[in-house]
Amino acid sequence: MKVQVLYIHQLYVDYMQDFTRAIEHYEVAFEKDELDQEVWAALDQLYMQENRWNDLLELVLHKKNFAEDLAEQKALIFRVCELLET
Repeated sequence: MKVQVLYIHQLYVDYMQDFTRAIEHYEVAFEKDELDQEVWAALDQLYMQENRWNDLLELVLHKKNFAEDLAEQKALIFRVCELLET
C-alpha cells in the first residue's frame, strides 16, 4: 500500500496539481486500511490545503478513536476544538 500511496502523491499532487483526484484516491486507500499513517497524513494535508474542514474534522475524530495513549487523545481533542472554531 505504501508504494501505491507515494505514487498517488507524486502523480496527482506533485505533477498534476489535481488535489481533488488525489483526495479521491487517498480516501479509497483509507477505506482499505484506516490505520495507515501515511494515508492519514496525506488526507490531513490535502483537506487543509483544500479547506475541506468538515472532512478534516471527521478524519481527526476518527483518528482520535484509534489513539493509543492519553496524550495523543488530548492533542486530537484540542485539534477538534480548533477545527470547530474554523
